[in-house]
Amino acid sequence: MEDYRAPFDANFAGSTLALRNSFIEGFSAIFSSLAFVLGVLFEFGLPLLFWAIILFWPLRALWRRFRNTTPNTAVPASP
Repeated sequence: MEDYRAPFDANFAGSTLALRNSFIEGFSAIFSSLAFVLGVLFEFGLPLLFWAIILFWPLRALWRRFRNTTPNTAVPASP
């Protein structure tokens, strides 16, 4: 009975190419997810910021006007 062993054939060029492709795909995924987050931020964040700036002063004036509407019920001290 013969024992056959296949020769070790290491293809380092193929493995380095696979690592390089994985590395490039990883960076591509990072940049695409960053672009997605920035797109969502610009799509919803800018209109919200716009309306917050527009409505800040009128809402602040209303808040100041109606915040101190409770009457002063303190009894003055007699001298």
